[in-house]
Amino acid sequence: MDPEIIRGFLNNGQRTEVDEFVGSYMQGLGEAVASRLFRDYLLLNIQFTAQAYVEGIGCKQEEFLETVGADRIHEMVTGPDTMADYVRMLLMEALRLRDEKQQTQGKKVLQNALDYIEENYMQTTLNLNEVAQAIGMSPNYFSGLFSQEMKMTFVEYVTNKRMDQAKRLLRESDQSSAQIAAAVGYKDAHYFSFVFKKTVGVSPRDWRAKQ
Repeated sequence: MDPEIIRGFLNNGQRTEVDEFVGSYMQGLGEAVASRLFRDYLLLNIQFTAQAYVEGIGCKQEEFLETVGADRIHEMVTGPDTMADYVRMLLMEALRLRDEKQQTQGKKVLQNALDYIEENYMQTTLNLNEVAQAIGMSPNYFSGLFSQEMKMTFVEYVTNKRMDQAKRLLRESDQSSAQIAAAVGYKDAHYFSFVFKKTVGVSPRDWRAKQ
């Protein structure tokens, strides 16, 4: 009956694990759930815990309570089986709100990272750790989030960004490869030419000639 059990699951559990969790939880309660008084007390306890969790992650508890039919709880729960069904619904809704909140926050953080890269990709020192620090996220978590959302690694994205700018400068200016390399974040013009050919398929000089 410890509320920390419910809070722990809401913090770390997945929606695919709800059935197993509720089954184990109900089994642990044993015959006590046969008592209506005990069920009512326990349901309110779980509901308040889930409600506080939802509010704590920044969601509106009124919408949560309306969705799970909190005002009809006594009509919906008439025995141990229906109690298990209600707890499943309660946890599924709380986890859905949690996942949506995390996804929204993840996209906002990712956009901050993309904005930072846009402003700093021409700096030779730009790296994943610097961007992660700028947006207040651990490098490992940021690396995973970036790859998952962008479908490419951080290095691949920055390289593509630099190559796009390099192509624009090759097309629209008469700057040398060395000047363009410095303008898009490369100290070494030879390394810039190597990366350009590897990414684009031809050398900067040949690409410019084709344009």
